[in-house]
Amino acid sequence: MKGFVLALLFFYSVTITNGRIHTATLTNDRRNLVALSSFGYFKNGSLLINITSLQIPKGVKKSYSKVIGFTLDKSSSSGTSVYTEKEENSRGCILTSKDFALDDVPRAIFTFFEEASGWVMQIRRHKLDNLTFYQNREAYEAGIPKPTSPPHKTIARKTASNKIDDDGAESADSRKKRTTEETEVVPETVPVKTWTNTDGDVFLSTTIFMYIDSVEDEGYYELYFHNCNNTGQSADKGLPVSVTIKIEEQNLNSYLSAGDMALPAMYGLMSCVFFITGVFWFLVICSNKGQVFTIHYLMGILMIVKALSIMFHAIDYYFIGRDGRPEAWAVIFYIVHLLKGILLFICLLLIGTGWAFIKYVLSNREKKVFMIVIPLQVITNVAYIIIEGTDEDSKSYDMWKDTMILLDLLCCGAILVPVIWSVRHLQEASQTDGKAAANLAKLRLFQQFYVLVICYLYCTRIIVYLLEITLPFQFIWIHLLFSEVGTYIFFVVTGYKFRPGCDNPYLRVSQDDDDEIESEALTKSGATETVFKVNQHEKDVLDTDEQDMLLPLRQNQSSFV
Repeated sequence: MKGFVLALLFFYSVTITNGRIHTATLTNDRRNLVALSSFGYFKNGSLLINITSLQIPKGVKKSYSKVIGFTLDKSSSSGTSVYTEKEENSRGCILTSKDFALDDVPRAIFTFFEEASGWVMQIRRHKLDNLTFYQNREAYEAGIPKPTSPPHKTIARKTASNKIDDDGAESADSRKKRTTEETEVVPETVPVKTWTNTDGDVFLSTTIFMYIDSVEDEGYYELYFHNCNNTGQSADKGLPVSVTIKIEEQNLNSYLSAGDMALPAMYGLMSCVFFITGVFWFLVICSNKGQVFTIHYLMGILMIVKALSIMFHAIDYYFIGRDGRPEAWAVIFYIVHLLKGILLFICLLLIGTGWAFIKYVLSNREKKVFMIVIPLQVITNVAYIIIEGTDEDSKSYDMWKDTMILLDLLCCGAILVPVIWSVRHLQEASQTDGKAAANLAKLRLFQQFYVLVICYLYCTRIIVYLLEITLPFQFIWIHLLFSEVGTYIFFVVTGYKFRPGCDNPYLRVSQDDDDEIESEALTKSGATETVFKVNQHEKDVLDTDEQDMLLPLRQNQSSFV
C-alpha cells in the first residue's frame, strides 16, 4: 500500500509541470543553448514570455550585455528544427553573429543590452516583418504595439565603383552600374525593469507578447534561450545563468498546439474501437470455452487496458486544451499506460515462446529473457512518463529521452529472440520426427508471426518518427493516428491467427494413438485396485528438455484455462 501511494506521488509530481502554461527555471545553468518550448500556432494564436528574474552577478555586467537572450525560430514542421547546441558551438553564438539570418530561417532574436540609460531588450528579425510584438497582453488589447520603432530601414547607396563627373553626372561606365539597395536592420527595443539585491546582484525582468494576426505568420515556433558566454565551453566552465521564465502558449479557444488540437477526438475514437474489439474478443472466448487458454484471456485484457489507456490520454489532452495544465487524469493515464506496456510485452513474449499453445512451461533461457525484458519495459515506460511530465528546458530531459529510445529498441529486439528460437526448434523438429507436415504448418505460422512483429515495430517506431518530422505542423497528429491504427491492426491480426477454436496448427489435436497418455486399470479388486498402467510418454514429460515440453494432447492444453 505504501509503495502504491509513493507511485501516485511520483506520477503526480511529474505531471504538474506539463502543459502549455509552464514556468522554466534555470539555476546556475552553464548551458549555452536551452530549448524552452515548441508550439504550432494558427491565426489568432499568441505567445506570452514573462522573464521575471534574470540575475546578473555583481561585477560582471559587461560579460552579460549582448550575449544573453532568446531566439524564436519558425519552421513548417517539428522536424525542421535547425538550431542545436552542436551547431552553435561550431558556428558561433547566434546572438553575436552578424549573419543572424543563419540558414535563411524566419527568426526573431531578443538580446539583453546595457545602454547608458539602463538595460533594454533589442529585437531583430529575419522574414518575420509582419509579426507584431507587444510589451504585454494589455498593450495588445489596447492596440498599442511595443516596441514602436520600425524594424527595418531601407537605404539606397551607390556602388563603390560608380564614378561622378565634375558636373555631377555619372560616367558612361557608372551608368551601366545599377544602384544597389541595402537593408540596414534597426533593432527594436523593449524596456527592461531592473533592481538590485543586498549583494549587489542586478535582476532584470520584462515581458514580450506575440500575436499571430495573419495566415502568413502561422507555423511551428521554437523558443530557445542563449548564453553566448558559454559557447564552445565545457559543461563545468563558463558563466552560470539564473533566470525564471513563464511561458504561456495558446491558439484560439485552446491551449493545445495546432498539431495536437485533433488528439482528444482521435484518441477518444480509437478508445471506442479498441474497447468494442476487446468486448468482441471476450464473446469469442465464451463461445469456445473448451478451446481457450490463459493467453487468450491475457490478450483480451490487453485490448481493454489499451482502450482505457488512450481514453485517459484523450481526457488528459482535453483538460490541457481547456485549462493549459493537466489534471489528475494525467496520473491515471500514466499508471494505465505503464500497465499496458508491461502486459503488451508479456503477451508478445508468451506467444513467441509458444507457451500454452505448444508447450506448458518455459525453458530456463526463456525465463531469462522475461527477467530482462520486463524490467527494461518498466524503465522505458517510466522514462516516457518523465519526458511527458518534464519541460524541455530540464537538464534531464534529453537524457531520459535518449534512455527511453535506447531501452525501447532493446526491448523490441529482445521480444524477437524467443520467436527465432521457436522457429529454429520447429525447423529441427520437422526434420527429425514423423510429423513433418504438422511441424511445417507450425513453422509457417511462427514465421508469419515473426514478420508481423517486425512490421509492427517498424511502423510504430521508424515510420511514425519519419511522419512526425515531415508532416506540416497542423497535421502532426497524423503520426499518432498512424501509430494507433498500426497497433490496432497488429492486435487484430495476431488475435485472428491465434484465436480460440480455429484451424491453427498449434491447436490441432494429435490423431496418433502413440502420442496419447493412457492409463488403464489393471484390476478393480484387492490391493491392486488403484494400480494403473501408465504410458511411458507421460513419464518423459517430466524432463526439462525443450523438445519434451511440447504439449502432447488437448487435455494438457485445456488445463491452462
